[in-house]
Amino acid sequence: MCDAAASRLLHAMSARGLSQAEVAAAAGVSPQYVNNVVRGRTGLSVRFAEQLADGLGVSPTYLLFGEGPMDAGEAVARLRGDRRVCVGEDEAFYTPRRAVRVPLVGRVSANPEPDVIWEAVEPREYRELPQGAVALEVRGDSMRPVAMPGQAVLAVDAAVEDGDLVAVEMRDGRQMFKRWWWREGRRAAILESVRREAIEPPVPVKVRDCRHVWRVIGVLF
Repeated sequence: MCDAAASRLLHAMSARGLSQAEVAAAAGVSPQYVNNVVRGRTGLSVRFAEQLADGLGVSPTYLLFGEGPMDAGEAVARLRGDRRVCVGEDEAFYTPRRAVRVPLVGRVSANPEPDVIWEAVEPREYRELPQGAVALEVRGDSMRPVAMPGQAVLAVDAAVEDGDLVAVEMRDGRQMFKRWWWREGRRAAILESVRREAIEPPVPVKVRDCRHVWRVIGVLF
């Protein structure tokens, strides 16, 4: 199980003040299994996610993907008798993340050998885009062939490093889709286009003049 899923399970247990033994008893699994899951030694299947989620009072999709409502009332009441557990500020942690899950339907090879191009995935797995991912439409053609005018790029609010593709919103209203290079001890940067047949001059920017910088993680065709 990925670290994010383990963190969700641990946070759900902590928010309700439940031990691994209590969760195991409520879910009908062994304490060792719960321990292996939270330590990342054992993957979390859909069946066990349903059992653990029922014992914790959260939805299975929350444990698996970070999505789904809290659904705590009835299950927590079963664990604690008739006394309800007030979650308070932790409730926001269990609201749907609005992240996008996309099906992984196959695997392809980046190598030139034609005999390993496609490997179907059955049953389908799912990959989750980072929380807060946004789609931004590309205007202009200075980023050909990475992205064409009218296409959309997927971007996340995350730290950027040299060579990353970024979408930048400046405080003066300019918006640019470029490649980022740090300068002046990370107080400034150079924004470059990737198109080579029509070279544009690099754009120097001060970090303090950037209202927002997104790291581009993909292109939607």
